[in-house]
Amino acid sequence: MNKILVVFTGGTIGSRIDGATINVDDAMSRVIIEGFTKAYPDTDVVFDTVQPMNILSENFTPRHWKIISDCVADKSRDNYDGVIITHGSDTISYTSAYMGFLFAKTEIPIVLTCSNYVLGHPNSNGQDNFNNSVLLIAKNNIKGVFSIFQDKKKRNVVYLATRMQEANPYDDQFTAFGNIELGQIVDGDFILNESPQNPTIEELASSGGKKIIFETQKDFSNQILAIKAYPGLNYNNFTLTDKTKAVLCALYHSSSNCVEEAEFSLTEFISKCNAKGVDVYLMSFKRLGGEVYLTTKRIMDAGGIPLLNISFESAYVKLNLAYNQTEIDPKKYMQDEIYYENL
Repeated sequence: MNKILVVFTGGTIGSRIDGATINVDDAMSRVIIEGFTKAYPDTDVVFDTVQPMNILSENFTPRHWKIISDCVADKSRDNYDGVIITHGSDTISYTSAYMGFLFAKTEIPIVLTCSNYVLGHPNSNGQDNFNNSVLLIAKNNIKGVFSIFQDKKKRNVVYLATRMQEANPYDDQFTAFGNIELGQIVDGDFILNESPQNPTIEELASSGGKKIIFETQKDFSNQILAIKAYPGLNYNNFTLTDKTKAVLCALYHSSSNCVEEAEFSLTEFISKCNAKGVDVYLMSFKRLGGEVYLTTKRIMDAGGIPLLNISFESAYVKLNLAYNQTEIDPKKYMQDEIYYENL
């Protein structure tokens, strides 16, 4: 028998339609479990449930990440075979990365999932996503932190937690960083995408332990400012507070940015940040060394700290973790790979 902890947090997968408004509903947690037992009556699973919050995920802050991780950590001695976290689709990629970093050494699978429409909608994939999350745990010898979402081609895609990227606003489809998915669930079986950038099936295989191993996150008192490049970005519009400890600058695809005219110049902004003791990180670089654009050289010379082959979501979450702990120098924390976040 498989014992699975289900952590309900709200989101579309935990909502229903009332008139013209979609909002969270506590009753949906019962509905989705009943949906699984009806679809798979012969699968030997017992569910424990907990609901530490019930909100739409667009209202999440790092404080809510900690509520979820504290909830799972609190259950770490209960010998579960796996954990499922149901979540809203808007910010699941951020919570997914956070759980990947904190639970990188878990001996059991921790799976985050969501839904494109509310349960009961004819086009909803929420029940399928939940069902496949259960099957990943119950039918496969696997450990780690993952996210599952059925795409518009009906593929049940499995993402490494630190590589899931925000859904496209047009078609609501998620992508993997570098377009390298971890694999798929096919008839309940996990099929690995055997890419050099992915862990091997042996690295993902469970050793038979049932420990939920985690890193403790104390708080999020320090803050990270994240900025994405676009033409005409005026850095004078940003105010650094006493709580701002680092800035994440998402550059253009060629690792370049504007360096002309003071208010639009990233080099000027980096100098202002460094004068206030605020570190500025640049993402994402494909490599270090070799030929670079003059603009790239100038922002590096100004003191920008490069991050290699990492998604915006993982870089932002990792910076929040790096600057809200005191055991490791934040710059070293950012350099060390924790859970497959770097391609």
